Formats: sequence, C-alpha cells, structure tokens
Amino acid sequence: MKNIDIKKIIIADDDMVIASNMASAAEGRGYEVSLAADGLEALEHLKKEEYQVVVTDLLMPRMGGMEFIREIFSTENPPAVIVITGHASIDITIECLKFGVKDFLKKPFTVEEFLESVERVFDNFEDNAEVMPNWEMLAKRYSLTDRQLEVVKELFNTGADSHEIGDNLNISFHTVRSHLGIIFNKLGVTSRLELVKKIREEH
Repeated sequence: MKNIDIKKIIIADDDMVIASNMASAAEGRGYEVSLAADGLEALEHLKKEEYQVVVTDLLMPRMGGMEFIREIFSTENPPAVIVITGHASIDITIECLKFGVKDFLKKPFTVEEFLESVERVFDNFEDNAEVMPNWEMLAKRYSLTDRQLEVVKELFNTGADSHEIGDNLNISFHTVRSHLGIIFNKLGVTSRLELVKKIREEH
C-alpha cells in the first residue's frame, strides 16, 4: 500500500492551460501536484518520486496516454490512474479498464468534476495491479458454457469486436453475437463496456 499521508498527484497533459487549472484546483484542496507535458516527462517524475494518483490525457506528443498507461501498469505497485478522454474508442476504454484505470474524465469537464474524480480515487484507495479475473469462478457463478467463457475472455483480453472474436475462435460473427446476447443477459449488463466493468468488479 502506498503512503497517502501526503497526497501527491501528477497530471500529464500537453494542454498547459487545462493542466494548470487542474493543478491550481487540486492544490487548493491540499494535494501536492506535478505537471508533465507528455508520458515520457511524467515517467521521469514517477522514477524520482512516489505519486498515488496519475491523471493523464490520451492524446499527447512523444508518448501518448495509452503507451504511458501500459508503462505505469508494468511497474510494481502502480499508482491509481484517471484518464482524460475526448472520444476514446470502446477498444481503448476496455483496455484502460482491463489495466485497472479508476476513472474517466470526458472532455469538456469542469474543475468540480475533476476534483470529485480525484477525491473518489483517494477515498477508495488501494493497490492497482493488473486485473486477473478468476474465470472458473465467474463461469460457475453465472452458469457460462465453455464457449461463452471463451467469448468473454477474448473480449476482455483483447477488446476485439464480434468479427475479430469470431475469427480468433473460428466461429461466425452471428454466433459471437448470439453468445454475447446470452452473456449480457446472464450477467445483467447491456453493453461490452458494462460487461468488462462487471468482470472487474467480480475480481
């Protein structure tokens, strides 16, 4: 568990106006804040100091948000991550959730929404290892067939669409769609994103 006596945040965003506004607001609430213009600069900060929370944009020069997130979660005991996004694809969103990203800030967002997100993360602070679902337990709990479990694993692990899942599992697109409909029903979700969130919650 990370020491949270001093609440330290690093904000990685190449828009310095937005980043500075977030930093000022967070500092006003007693957080210690560092700024970085991209993922590479943020990683240099993380090598030198311990931060509990990283707030990162996805689109940045040199090293973008997804590459930065992959680097963060390849380390032992990574910080919690909040992602700033304008129009992230479902695949990117799923990949973020798979790694363990704690929250998303959709542009445009207010300073209040940013502070609420940070406070939620600190209120529920825990170590952030990559999510590794207990597939056997999940299958038993929701009465998933072997094939349904294969479809769920493929979706969770790759973020692939139904056509790609079908190709990877050597089954038709229509069969994948049929399985997903049954899986959604069994887990009480209505979308791929909700399904991934549910799996993470079951972890």
